Amino acid sequence: MQKPNKLICTLGILALLGVGGTAHSAVTLSADESARIEEIAGICMLASKGVYDIAIDHQNGVSKDKAKKNLDKALKRVEKSFSKKDMVSFIDETWQNGLNIIYKMPVYDDKADKERFVQQAVEGSLNACFNDLDG
Repeated sequence: MQKPNKLICTLGILALLGVGGTAHSAVTLSADESARIEEIAGICMLASKGVYDIAIDHQNGVSKDKAKKNLDKALKRVEKSFSKKDMVSFIDETWQNGLNIIYKMPVYDDKADKERFVQQAVEGSLNACFNDLDG
């Protein structure tokens, strides 16, 4: 059995802190650690949003070229919003890898299969991102 990822466990704890007032004293993180976790979570959510869009496009029959154009437009918005070049490069690399992998996969006929494919693509993207950035 695989050991739970420290970042994912910490994010789970932070989620509990948001909904359970009595849990606030259970975990104390330094300000630097909290900021780092929030930054990683934000980057991974953004990266996975792009993978979600790619998977949806693919399952809806959008061509790979059109999906790439959509990603390029989205990346320009990311570049305008974020000053960290290494983060933008990471997002771009994640999206390009996602595009290449997803477009090798089949397009499903059944709506439930399409939804499952998209969900698995996003979950895989999130897990890979957390592992890459929190390693």
